[in-house]
Amino acid sequence: MSNPKDLQSSAWQEFTQTLSVSRVSQALSNSRNTELLKVYELECTCTQAQLSDGLKRFQLSYAILEPAPKYEVLYLPNDFSNILVPDYSLSLINAPQAWDITHGNDSIAIAISDQNFTPSHEDLEGKVIYYDVTNTASPTHGTAVAIVAAGKTDNALGLSSIGFNSKLALYKMDYNDVLLAAYNGEKIINLSWTSGCFYSQLQQDVMTEVASKGAFVIASAGNGNTCGSANALVYPASYGHVFSVTSVGPTNNHERYLGDPTSTHQHNDSVDLAAPGYDVAISPAPGWYLNSSGTSFAAAYVSGTVALMLAANECISNLQIESILKSTSFPLDGLNVAYAGLMGAGRLDAFQAVSAAQNSFTPLSPSVSTSDGCEAGDAAISVSIQGGQAPYNINWSNGFQGLSQNNLGAGSYFLHVVDIHGCRLDTLVVLADVTPPNYSAISANPTCSDSDNGMIQLNILDANTTVFWSQGSMGPVVSNLSAGNHQAFLHYGANCVDSISFTLTAPQPIQVTAVLSPLTASNLGAIDLTVSGGTAPYSFIWNNNASSEDLQGLNAGTYSLWLTDANGCAFEGSYVLESINDIPVEAEALQLVLSPNPNNGVFNVVGQEGMFYHADLHDAFGRKIWTFDFNGQTTVETELKAGEYFLSIQSLNAVKVFKMIRL
Repeated sequence: MSNPKDLQSSAWQEFTQTLSVSRVSQALSNSRNTELLKVYELECTCTQAQLSDGLKRFQLSYAILEPAPKYEVLYLPNDFSNILVPDYSLSLINAPQAWDITHGNDSIAIAISDQNFTPSHEDLEGKVIYYDVTNTASPTHGTAVAIVAAGKTDNALGLSSIGFNSKLALYKMDYNDVLLAAYNGEKIINLSWTSGCFYSQLQQDVMTEVASKGAFVIASAGNGNTCGSANALVYPASYGHVFSVTSVGPTNNHERYLGDPTSTHQHNDSVDLAAPGYDVAISPAPGWYLNSSGTSFAAAYVSGTVALMLAANECISNLQIESILKSTSFPLDGLNVAYAGLMGAGRLDAFQAVSAAQNSFTPLSPSVSTSDGCEAGDAAISVSIQGGQAPYNINWSNGFQGLSQNNLGAGSYFLHVVDIHGCRLDTLVVLADVTPPNYSAISANPTCSDSDNGMIQLNILDANTTVFWSQGSMGPVVSNLSAGNHQAFLHYGANCVDSISFTLTAPQPIQVTAVLSPLTASNLGAIDLTVSGGTAPYSFIWNNNASSEDLQGLNAGTYSLWLTDANGCAFEGSYVLESINDIPVEAEALQLVLSPNPNNGVFNVVGQEGMFYHADLHDAFGRKIWTFDFNGQTTVETELKAGEYFLSIQSLNAVKVFKMIRL
């Protein structure tokens, strides 16, 4: 079950009493996976269906409900005689040739998860580095498996073992102890047992977690009648991240008795390899030596071989181990046609596997990138590791642990890396501070408000500096600049960048304000200019050939101006003078009132009642901007800007002009 809300709650107490629950315990306490730590085992006098109904009835939450593992060894004794028939298995897998390469390493231990052991056995004495004294089941199977994998060898006593000098760590036969072995750092874990014939996601999660710790797990594929038939899937051998091993005999036969298909051990798509498992020499107890059959022992031969492979190459990865075991195996399909494709890649060849491991040395190697200290204390190091097998234990001389570090000062940094197999890497990284370059600058502003003839020039006093500008150009000089902000980016060192800001200014645009005096009956017109912006002095050219700023005594017409300032910046304007001098003498007698004057754009014109009037409104330049007609009187609303205006009002025979002020 998964994570009871509260094992002390009244609902839980009532549930356990109703279903006669006798035991509740955390099933996978050795896990570091938070979800697996929520898994509990319970015993009750009830069926799975009754248990499910009870949990729902008492509103106790759970995610998965499945039968607990039923652990059984895969050892099938067939002869309990004390007469030991000469063994073939070590010769078949070319163990002596493998031992010519290495006898193994006593720093490498094979974890045997099984039922009880006898560490005092003459073939185990001095080999065991871990033993759970609470593992009190009958001490036979586990002892036999451990001796096949790595019993004492070359001591003129008992049996030889493929693992030779390798050590042994002896654990209980359950998934929780498999987790414990992985977290204790065991790199090889042998599982010569079955937990059942059905897939469990929780058990698969355990094997995934074990693999994440770098352990290579080997398991017995099953003994033919395991789970009912030789082609059935047996667990844990059929889980992902588990290397499954079936049996062959002295002639590479998959059938123990040739011609008898009922005498085979497991064969299915989950099998990875075959190894001796029929009539091999074992010793289940002190002084007791016999021949026996079972994939339990086939798995142990593979486990001992993997220990030799790691002794030959401590940096080899689990993926490489699996690949080598398969690629160096002896082909079986041609000798066992009925089982082609179902016995894994072939039969274990210890010599070829150890030789390939030795020749596949993949040392750790670093890829180091650094970022120079562009300012004191801001250098950085980034490292990636190739080779070996993650996870890596990473330590720096400054106490930092990790592949990347920032905010470093200049100095030497020593990196020490150890992979999951103990493969080592040491490397030195040296950082240096980089001094920003020295420079001076000159600039020229644009000459006109709308020109782009500005310039900036940097004189860089330090070599190996590259200049980029915000406009996209590169180099110490940038030209054709308009007024505004401009940035230079100085690239120096490996990847340092400093920015410099410049502001170019330009003269204000030339602005000309003209007051036009229109022609009257008594006066000629005039143009009075006010000039600002640009750079004085100014030059004036009119289309009437005048060169003065202001014009007097003008007739009606259009007057064009070409103005240039001291920098050659130009202004062009055109002004129209109109004549309003056709006012009859009797115009003064025209009785009209304009009010208010000045005004805010709204004004009244009052004339003679019943008389028709036409009105024209001119600006100060003499341009007609408004015209309207009215009878007697009217109110006019305008959106005029502040300034001076001329209102000309005409009746049938007279004209009157008002000078109007807009506030």
